[in-house]
Amino acid sequence: MIPCFYSIYVGGDFAEFLVGGVNRFVTPGLGAFFVLCAVVMGWVLRSITGGKWFDEDNRRTLVAAMGVGLCIVYLTCGWQWGRWTFRNAPMLSYDIWRTKLGLVVKQGTEKDAVVAVHAAGQIPYYSQRPSIDLLGRSDRVVARVPHTGILPGHNKWDYDYSILGLKPDVVADPFDHTETFLGADNGYERLENGIWVRIDSELVDRNVLSRAFR
Repeated sequence: MIPCFYSIYVGGDFAEFLVGGVNRFVTPGLGAFFVLCAVVMGWVLRSITGGKWFDEDNRRTLVAAMGVGLCIVYLTCGWQWGRWTFRNAPMLSYDIWRTKLGLVVKQGTEKDAVVAVHAAGQIPYYSQRPSIDLLGRSDRVVARVPHTGILPGHNKWDYDYSILGLKPDVVADPFDHTETFLGADNGYERLENGIWVRIDSELVDRNVLSRAFR
């Protein structure tokens, strides 16, 4: 129940509609849920069969219980398993895109270059560059600014602090509102592939960073 209450507290998972209704905040509790189902089902079986599950007279009861268990598994995550089997992982295209972006950033920057990102996962990992979390999931300053709406994990930012204050050499994956901010003559230039580079940075190779990677 704790993951459920936490999900309600934070407003749910913004990506549910992208991943087929899966709520990542509730997922950690599914293991305990299945254990609870198994315990309850075992108690019911013992009550019905007197503890003699595999007697000839009780075989139908055991088969019925297994059917109920499979139904529970299917109703909770069976559709997602089917989707994964036939379509691969949800949001896989986004993961591939961010991985390629991280590799381009690595190739087009010096080791000391600082990269600002919204998706603080694949891009920092594959670029191997110091990174600024624009959405504040790992930034104490941004984490404490007022949120802009019910979009958990994607509703807080402070570009005056993260971009103008910290001065990253590269803004790798801008959102629409980032494009507006950076385009307001704030010392950054937009490359052809959508990456923004600080105009006075000497730690970037603009020709490499301009490569198409999608």
